Amino acid sequence: DSSDGNVFKNNAIATQLKVTVQIGNISITSIDRLKTVYGSSAFLQWSYKGLKGEKITLAQDDPKISDDGFTLTVSAKDIDVKGTFTCDLVIEELIKNGN
Repeated sequence: DSSDGNVFKNNAIATQLKVTVQIGNISITSIDRLKTVYGSSAFLQWSYKGLKGEKITLAQDDPKISDDGFTLTVSAKDIDVKGTFTCDLVIEELIKNGN
């Protein structure tokens, strides 16, 4: 969800992207609930894909990320012409077990 849309014009806007993890009829909007449902190593990972197609993974301590990964604040200075932000649910136990 985006608080102020997804188009920036003339460097005059910022928005907050908010994540809701949906599993069946359960909506997850907090890290405590995420870890209860998916395990203690579960976390959200944001990435950015620019106009040239390069994918950049944002660090977990990036100042644009808040609410334990559930919110990303984006301003016009974070976008170079066009970009796509993605948030992935990472469950490390599954990765370690090869799933």
